[in-house]
Parts: sequence; structure tokens; C-alpha cells
Amino acid sequence: MKNKKKGFSLIEVVMALAVISIGVLPILSMYPSALKMTVKATENEEWSRVTMSILDYVKAKGYDDIKIITSTGTEFPASGSGYSFTSNDGRYTSDGFENKFFPKVNPTDPDMFIINSKGIKLDDYKFSIYMEDLQPRSAVTGGSPLYNTYDLNNNKKVSSSTSSNIIYGIIKIRKSGESFSDERTRDMKFIITPIENWRD
Repeated sequence: MKNKKKGFSLIEVVMALAVISIGVLPILSMYPSALKMTVKATENEEWSRVTMSILDYVKAKGYDDIKIITSTGTEFPASGSGYSFTSNDGRYTSDGFENKFFPKVNPTDPDMFIINSKGIKLDDYKFSIYMEDLQPRSAVTGGSPLYNTYDLNNNKKVSSSTSSNIIYGIIKIRKSGESFSDERTRDMKFIITPIENWRD
């Protein structure tokens, strides 16, 4: 009785490997770039979270108090050197920034400004906040203030001329040796209006 089992010839095996290679190699070559894009996206998400934490801390002071400490073109810190992140068991604080906005009554008081970083080592980074008290103007009415007859504090129109300003700001994070002079896509711009006064 003849054995009907048949194997594959060398040519068939080589052809099969060639077909598999044509389909698999392009997919494998995409892996490094996909991994790089994932890391970049995660990093950008972390930068957004850090800047939002800084912004929330600033806004918690309230519009009235922020308006008192800021004027046209005020940068914190004033020297332009930036606030440094201080690491403490994986948590980051910044004493100069915290003391400017919410000074401690006693040096032993716990830190209020704390950031937990996921995957970004903030020890080698610094940040600054630029804020400007301004009045938006309308190009339609010849540059008249937009809020000239509107009281933003009480959210209503007023009969007399009232100059209600907004606070425009930008948060920048840089490496320790870099300058804050340029603007980048990661920089967060924000505005604070009188109706965002979060104080009691």
C-alpha cells in the first residue's frame, strides 16, 4: 500500500516565507514610529495636566486679588528666571510660586501646591506665568472698549461708563537652561474675568 502523505518542497516553503514577509515586515516597520507617537501623545497630555494644575491654583486666588497683584505686562517671577519644581517623594512643589499667590502663615504649614507627575521628571524644568490686565476693544466701533457699559462683576448692563477688564495670561514650561522669550504650542493661554471670582 502506497503512502499518500506529501510534504512541501523547498520552493513552496521559500515562496510562503516571501509572501508572509511582504505582509508582516511593513507592519513591523510601523511599530517604532507608532511607539514614538504614543510616547509624544502621553507627554503632551501630561504637560496639559501640569499646566492646568498651575492655572487652577492661580484662579483659586480669585479675580479681585489677582487684579491687585498684576498690572499691564506682569510676569511671575518678575526676574524671568522661572519658578523651579522641587521634588519630594514623587510630588512636586514650588515655594516661590506658592508664596506669591498663597503665602504660608507659618513655615511649617503643609504645601498647598502639589503636582504628581506621570512619566515626566520635572526637576529639570521651570515655569513662568505672564498676566496682563486689559480691556478688549471692538474694531467695529472704532476701538471702543467692549465692556464699556457692562458690569462684569455683577453680570449686568450699567447706565454709566464702566471699565470692566479681563486678565489675559499665558503659562510657559521650559527646561532649566531655556528662555521664556519664545512661544510654543505647549504654552497655555487663558483669560480670567470678574465673574470667575471663586472666593467666598
